[in-house]
Amino acid sequence: QSDPRAGIFEDPLVWPRRLQIIGIPLPDRFLEIIHLHSVEEEGLHKIFYRCDVCNITAYAPGPCWCCRDDFEFREELETDLEILQEGRNDTTP
Repeated sequence: QSDPRAGIFEDPLVWPRRLQIIGIPLPDRFLEIIHLHSVEEEGLHKIFYRCDVCNITAYAPGPCWCCRDDFEFREELETDLEILQEGRNDTTP
């Protein structure tokens, strides 16, 4: 049992980032990731992969499913107020 978003944790570009993970606990100590953000001074950033040629967004690194070029790592400031409000319930300092 594996969350398709878990592949992002294998990317060295993600390792040094402080992350906020919102998920649902599953049996056997698994977690289904609902929202994953990097935490920066200016706010939460969505982290994902993108192929602009094929207009495909992915949540794990690798080749584009269409053109086979590598997805590009992206970070964008989160602007969805509902997601930002949900993240405020976080208990970490």
